[in-house]
Amino acid sequence: GLLDTAPAYGDSEAVIGALDPDGAFEIITKILPVSADIIGAAEADEVEQEFDRSLGRLGRSSVEGLLVHHGSQFLAPGGEHLLKRLMKLRETGRVRKIGASIYSAAEIDGILDMFVPDIIQIPISVADQRLIASGHLEKLKKSGVEIHARSLFLQGALLSPLCGLPRFFHAEKDAFSRVQERARETGFTALEICLAFANQVVALDRLILGVASVEEFGEIEAAAKTVTDIQCDLDDLAFLNPDILDPSRWAIKS
Repeated sequence: GLLDTAPAYGDSEAVIGALDPDGAFEIITKILPVSADIIGAAEADEVEQEFDRSLGRLGRSSVEGLLVHHGSQFLAPGGEHLLKRLMKLRETGRVRKIGASIYSAAEIDGILDMFVPDIIQIPISVADQRLIASGHLEKLKKSGVEIHARSLFLQGALLSPLCGLPRFFHAEKDAFSRVQERARETGFTALEICLAFANQVVALDRLILGVASVEEFGEIEAAAKTVTDIQCDLDDLAFLNPDILDPSRWAIKS
């Protein structure tokens, strides 16, 4: 199995280190965003030092993957220093694969102009099909990139009653209703519909799923066993409003 973590995720690295001392899981972790306007040697040194701290918390001498938490950092002034340092970490065997978590098609284009990453983590869901429609998922696959999908449930919004979501979501009630209606029509749950969509996107190599409890993990595990039985077309469930698809805009809009 694989666990996705980051220094920004509270004490998750330390928890993983304590619960998995024998290294049964592959680990993907990330670097904290560089705050400097221009990335230079000093900033690259700090990135490496922070990664060493991550390894210490994880109780590992190496990890499967190290991602830039925001792919735009590669494209910032001096981003080549960041890339060279990650390549060095890969060459020395402290990490097997390097890459980035991205938020837009433009970031994919810019990063592929710099280098071909081993891993790209992308937002995708039955609601957020933008990178499929734009051809960027196919572009990544043709470049040989390992694609990890996150936000399969749109931060849980696709699984929640509309009345429990921020008010600005209510303007898109028709889009949310289509997902619920498709679930009712097929006899499956919204959770199963979300997982079925991801299962149908053959270009995806890994699905990154967040859980808050053992019970949630059990629900997802049970739902995953049914998704191969869902053969209906789900492409028409895509949302069109970018404000809904970008969680960073939710606080501003709500």
